[in-house]
Amino acid sequence: MLRLYVPERLHELMNAERLAQGEDALPPFNNIGEDWRKKLDGIDEAMIFRSIGAAAEMHVDRTPLSAMLLGAYRAVRTMATTSDLAGAFPKLADGDEVRQFLAYLDGRTSAIERRPAAADYSELIVGLRKLIEKSAATVRIEPRALMHEFAEGAMGELDDFSSIIWPSDLQQFQRTTEGAFKGVGIQISLSDAGELKVVTPLADTPAARAGIRPGDIIRKVDGESTLGMGLLQAVDRITGPEGTSVTLSIEREGEAEALDFLMKRAEIPIHSVKGWERSGPGELDWNWFIDPAHKVGYLRLVQFTNNTTTEFAKAVSDMKRDGLRALILDLRGNPGGLLSEAVGIVSQFVNSGVVVTQEDNAGHERGREVARFGQAKLGSLPVVTLVNGGSASASEIVAGCLQDYRKSIILGERSFGKGSVQNVLGLGANAAFKLTTQYYRLPGRDGKPGRLIHRKPNSKEWGIEPDVVVEVLPKQFGEALQLRQEADIVEFDKGGRLVNREKRPDPNELIIKGLDPQLEAALLLLQSQVAGSIA
Repeated sequence: MLRLYVPERLHELMNAERLAQGEDALPPFNNIGEDWRKKLDGIDEAMIFRSIGAAAEMHVDRTPLSAMLLGAYRAVRTMATTSDLAGAFPKLADGDEVRQFLAYLDGRTSAIERRPAAADYSELIVGLRKLIEKSAATVRIEPRALMHEFAEGAMGELDDFSSIIWPSDLQQFQRTTEGAFKGVGIQISLSDAGELKVVTPLADTPAARAGIRPGDIIRKVDGESTLGMGLLQAVDRITGPEGTSVTLSIEREGEAEALDFLMKRAEIPIHSVKGWERSGPGELDWNWFIDPAHKVGYLRLVQFTNNTTTEFAKAVSDMKRDGLRALILDLRGNPGGLLSEAVGIVSQFVNSGVVVTQEDNAGHERGREVARFGQAKLGSLPVVTLVNGGSASASEIVAGCLQDYRKSIILGERSFGKGSVQNVLGLGANAAFKLTTQYYRLPGRDGKPGRLIHRKPNSKEWGIEPDVVVEVLPKQFGEALQLRQEADIVEFDKGGRLVNREKRPDPNELIIKGLDPQLEAALLLLQSQVAGSIA
């Protein structure tokens, strides 16, 4: 709550904590884009009624409306008792008014707890409207803020994957699955010192053509200082409608003064398929073979967007043309994405059959997805699929399907266990509601029922259990991931041409130096299979 309503106060508290622990002070607070009124613009009663009402009717666990109302009132109570919020709502500093408001809240929660009958939709409508009236007469919390916290409290009674996508978040949500965005084509990070740093420009984008380089520090966006600016704030300012312009002021090592780059925004495709080693300036220019001698290919899927299957199929065709004999499919750290693309990837291995079924909490089938006949190009190829605790959702469907159809050895660590179906419901033109309505079940094998992927409370089994377990310490995986990411970074000159970097990390060190035991084990397994077939 402090981050949303009183970010400067939060900054003060965090800075004081750092100083008390002997750490460096945070950068000065930057209030660009931090006004909560703007972030809550567009929220109305209908949005709250529709989301909570839909949850009561459609959520997979059928969470009672009364439980959601209790959660809603508890959240509002937390808001009213957080004294630091008086910076946004001055009446919260008035003890008498706060006590009156709390007494009202306690009365509402007691009434719901005592009533044997379940709450109904009218209680939601009347309850929220009376809450707004009571607030106006006492603590004077702005209605949009009150509705926001009321709804967030109700959503807190559901599973972790059900949530309202508020108007200020809708554009970012749509970006995650569209496979493209409008911007200049740079990947950025936030350093410990609060500096916005360019990780890499993407090939054939305005940033690459302008000469933006890895390691550049973005000091201003259209003249506004980035000091203290968060990543999402920076992304919001750098992205924008296609054809519009943005100026980045860059600090670069070796340059005495800041460099200004004026660029026109363009549509930037998001590529989700990566290979073993960059071979050219394009985002799809890869050396796909981790072991050229044995013709072992390597494909890494970082998410499932609307072009994943197309990119995957092209990479497979390129490798098959060059004699592909075995494949490592790396799904580690892949959080999932579009179900349709998971089906498309499975269809590259499985010619027919069920990919996944969708069922309600009573175990009744509500839908199914099947392999797309005639697309399987890899059905007889030796394959090892890598998974870990960061492999979730669509990644688990792909890995579990390949395991059930015996199309791949699964190697690594147990996956995350996110096997639930989220339907996205519209809440007017500017908001949406992501609601868990079903669970995914894998196809099964040998006549046995398929597994549920989802990790439910107190579950002893969830996700995908590897055929070959190879555990890696988080620190070791982090170091391997950092080398992998740095090896993927390419640099361009002002004309957008690839610059050869002598010091660019070599991904082969992951194997040679034993930095990635899971990858090493997968390669050894496939090398033995390929060598055996030659004999």
